[in-house]
Amino acid sequence: MSYKILISPAKNLRKHVFNDHDRLSVPPFLAEAKLVHRSLAKCTHGELVDLMSISAKLASESKQMIKLWDHNFLYRAVEMFDGEVYRGLGIDTLADEFNDVLSDRLRILSGLYGILNPNDLVAPYRLEMKTKLPVKKAENLYQFWGEKVAKHLKKDTDILVNLASDEYSKVVLPFWDKDKVITPVFMEENAGKPKVVMMYAKNARGKMARFIIEHRIENLSDMRGFDLDGYRFDKEHSVENRLVFLR
Repeated sequence: MSYKILISPAKNLRKHVFNDHDRLSVPPFLAEAKLVHRSLAKCTHGELVDLMSISAKLASESKQMIKLWDHNFLYRAVEMFDGEVYRGLGIDTLADEFNDVLSDRLRILSGLYGILNPNDLVAPYRLEMKTKLPVKKAENLYQFWGEKVAKHLKKDTDILVNLASDEYSKVVLPFWDKDKVITPVFMEENAGKPKVVMMYAKNARGKMARFIIEHRIENLSDMRGFDLDGYRFDKEHSVENRLVFLR
């Protein structure tokens, strides 16, 4: 049985150039990414503000990244993103001995690149999957990517461990057998009514990805042994492949 762990990218980026390019790979949908980038490059500063619902300052930063994109492929994908998921994953402290497992198991969904191997060589960008950016004949990124990402995954994947947000998993899950998707959910005890606190949940998603990688998990039922930061598998609130972890 082959499985892949799906995570989302992050809005915040770390500008840490990765020098060992011999270890890096080329994004599988680079040609498609260039089409998306071309559409982005046509946007004015004001259009970026409206399209992405961001401040003028962030739009200026985005415009600069768009301008430099073709000349800035200097970053290892898994190191470039900086958010709660990536803090939980803690790539800086993951031993080199796990790099093969990381490369084999983890995939990052992306509005610009479609899907990334953690060791893909990328350039900084700002583009959420939900952005209604027209590309070619597609009205938005979901239409543009269509089944491409799911078909790519199906070449060597049976099961998905979905640690991505709804915004990003939506580019894959509609084209996947729901019985072959395992979704861990991280919740906080709240007066007898467990609730998801997104900041904590995102961090826990990263820690779960690391847990799977470091334990070289083959039997996905072993995911239920995840016990970091006080979380425990909660059988009562879990339903089929929706695995609830509560603390």
